[in-house]
Amino acid sequence: MPGEIKPKSLYIAESIKQLNEKGECDLKKTTSIKGLCTTAEKAYQEADKASKANDEERAYVLFVKYMNIFTWIKKHKEYIKDKGFYDSLLGSKRFVKAIEQAEQLQESLTKRYDNRKQENLIKEKQASEEQTEREKSRSEIENGVSDKEDTQTVTDVCSNVIGMCPSLICMTLQEELIEV
Repeated sequence: MPGEIKPKSLYIAESIKQLNEKGECDLKKTTSIKGLCTTAEKAYQEADKASKANDEERAYVLFVKYMNIFTWIKKHKEYIKDKGFYDSLLGSKRFVKAIEQAEQLQESLTKRYDNRKQENLIKEKQASEEQTEREKSRSEIENGVSDKEDTQTVTDVCSNVIGMCPSLICMTLQEELIEV
């Protein structure tokens, strides 16, 4: 599409699994649920910014963090005591939007990781073939099979040609080349 911005190059991980691991949060030591609401809000805002900047990996990780924090808050005993207050801080519509965004990003990133994997396999195969070809050439040179024989033939022909008239030189070269 014209005007569509290309996604930022992959730089954080090699797979969705690795991105999910980066999105994990250790929240067991956290005591302030209000602090977690603030952290969730920041994670969501940063994820939204990254998404708008076409930084798919960063956006995905931040949406996963947001969803993990949100889910943990919903299970917290303080949340259960005052659902209305915490729901107003968190906003359930954002959670749904975060899930949708993360799913879209996951689909796109999965394709990009698969493409990169295929490109790397092709490059590895080409590099292996080139290495094999270099080794084959090196082996031929070491065993004396290569251009050495051709060079000898040309040298022999040239030494026989010295002293001949130009028309005889051409005929002799043609005859010698036909034999080779």
